[in-house]
Amino acid sequence: MGEQDGDAISAPGQMRLWTYQSIAHGADMILYFRWRTATFGTEMYWHGINDYHNQPNRRVAEAGRVGKELQKVGGRILGKRYVAEVALLRDYDNEWDGELDKWYGPLTKQSELGWYKALQYGHIPSDMVTIRPGMESEQLRELANYKVLVYTHPAILRDSTAAMLQKYVEDGGILIFGCRTGYKNEFGHCRMQPLPGPAAAMSGVHVEDFTMINGTASPVSVRFKDQALDFWAPGFNDILNVHADTVEVLAEYASSYYEGKPALTVNRVGKGLVYYWGAAFDLALAAELLRQLPVTSPLAGWCKAPSTVEVAIRADVQEELVFLLNYSGETAQVKLSVETEELLSGSRLTGTVPLEPYGVWVLKKV
Repeated sequence: MGEQDGDAISAPGQMRLWTYQSIAHGADMILYFRWRTATFGTEMYWHGINDYHNQPNRRVAEAGRVGKELQKVGGRILGKRYVAEVALLRDYDNEWDGELDKWYGPLTKQSELGWYKALQYGHIPSDMVTIRPGMESEQLRELANYKVLVYTHPAILRDSTAAMLQKYVEDGGILIFGCRTGYKNEFGHCRMQPLPGPAAAMSGVHVEDFTMINGTASPVSVRFKDQALDFWAPGFNDILNVHADTVEVLAEYASSYYEGKPALTVNRVGKGLVYYWGAAFDLALAAELLRQLPVTSPLAGWCKAPSTVEVAIRADVQEELVFLLNYSGETAQVKLSVETEELLSGSRLTGTVPLEPYGVWVLKKV
């Protein structure tokens, strides 16, 4: 773990915060790099724990504080797994291919950021899972741990991956695709079949036309049916055509020459659901979908915290520990409606309690 990123030195408390961020997400060992700041060479401006002079400083003190805390509670955290109900899917094929294919590559970062923000601000823990071709049976068991999978723009979608995801949905999972899904095979060749290729059967839609939204093109709006909700459909638009009677159209394009055409659909497949969104995702659309999905924050009903506070869970069969991490330089006011034990300080907390700037709590409900 580097103490400094580029030429920005961390503020007091941030090194400890980042340490507990790694622990909250499942790390059972932390290594600080580097111990002593280099006195020459390309990394001599990259701060280590010690300064050039090797004398006591605030970073040494902060590392010492973490060490004392982990001596006290580390054994209680060790071995517990990070718990999440939502996972964002990635794969090497699309990461590599998307570096050159500008018709979907740049959308992925935008869409993943929109989902990540929506999940973080909603205090819903999430994972990032990499698809591993050739290991479908093993990975299907792994994916079964999640209620919702978000696969933003898998332009390259192998037949074996599509079959695995369909089985995941049939068994009760919820899968969300974005535009540009399934138009290439693993060799980067466009498929000679209706888009979204191997995802067409499970999504219940075909892409009848598509267009990039850039340059002088006007932003395209989307309206949810039976709701007074308008959203943007940024980046790229797949214009959808429903081909299965199990599909429900949730939203339609509200502008451009394809006004009235489906923009967001959901299809029931077995016990699960497949959503298809014909654009890139942003924070607003991802947050709205989260409100419609059967996932809730682990804080629901007992704790309220500002959006600057991340929530993470590590648990085993004996107990569940709730990490609260304040990424703001301002104090966060956390409202607790039940009594909790804060393990790092050994305090009992209830009511409205201030969490210090860059502060960390590890909570156990009493």
